[in-house]
Amino acid sequence: MSSNNHYKKNQNRVNLNKIGLKSSEKIDNNSNDSRINNNGQTFEKNDSEVNYKNYNSAQNEVFEENVDDIKNIFNNDYSNEAKFNPWKIISLILVIITVATITISIDKNKKNNDITNQKSEISMSNTDDKKKDSSNEEPKEIKPEKFLFLGDSIFEQYKVEEFFKDYDVINSGVGGATTKDTLEKLESRVFKYNPTTIFLLIGTNDLLKGSSEEETFENIRKIVEEIQDRLSDVKISILSIFPINNTNNDKIINEYFAYENNEKINNTNMLIKNYCKEKNLTYIDIAKVLKDEEANLRLSYTVEGLHITDLGYHFITNELLKYMSKSK
Repeated sequence: MSSNNHYKKNQNRVNLNKIGLKSSEKIDNNSNDSRINNNGQTFEKNDSEVNYKNYNSAQNEVFEENVDDIKNIFNNDYSNEAKFNPWKIISLILVIITVATITISIDKNKKNNDITNQKSEISMSNTDDKKKDSSNEEPKEIKPEKFLFLGDSIFEQYKVEEFFKDYDVINSGVGGATTKDTLEKLESRVFKYNPTTIFLLIGTNDLLKGSSEEETFENIRKIVEEIQDRLSDVKISILSIFPINNTNNDKIINEYFAYENNEKINNTNMLIKNYCKEKNLTYIDIAKVLKDEEANLRLSYTVEGLHITDLGYHFITNELLKYMSKSK
């Protein structure tokens, strides 16, 4: 930079005219005739004195001029760089916004983490409280499964102790029993045993004696509801009424079926099935397992067209086992 170089070359130059000396005159500090009394603040040359104050004033004037020169040089050299640059301002603003956003995000995440930790601590505290409460509660007694077979002669002749050797079973079947008889004797046939599961098969004697499908079903409904009133935890599974075989085979006793036929049995079973669906009860359609191609009770499964052989009970057992467990 030329201005700076010019300033440096003239930096130590003193304008002699401004301090009262001619340019041809030089101060010889080593001669006897010249003296600068710094303490007396006077300058002497050949008996001629120069007031030191004038000298100091002149020096200040020179310094001020040199300072002005420096300012002019600086302004000239950096005026182009000092011009306003809008993109730098925009960049600076963007940086500030970015930093602020990150800071806010960090604070927000910290707050969320604090809230999550608080919820977790509350949840753990509640869990601990529940554990304490549950530990104070007396453990519920595990009731062993007890299966009761409630019905007529078809259940009475069912050798449940042999077919269900590994289960606690009670046979409460009574030969010739109707739905009305069973309803009247629930105390001795059900409640005194306090079962956990009841398999109910009843109604065929009602139809044999001429009762309608609706009457038979209505009594079955009453049996179920009375049991539920007394034994709220008991599980009741209702079996479909078994089909009969009233064909001309020699083993069939046709006299049994003066009033009963498979159509009435099917109608009654439909009423029972719909009721179970409505009341969320278990309906076990054993009838479909026992029917032959003509929807009659299979000959090999029946003694005389109504009661069941051991082979028939074998298939009934396989079906009922699907609904049984050894402990509750």
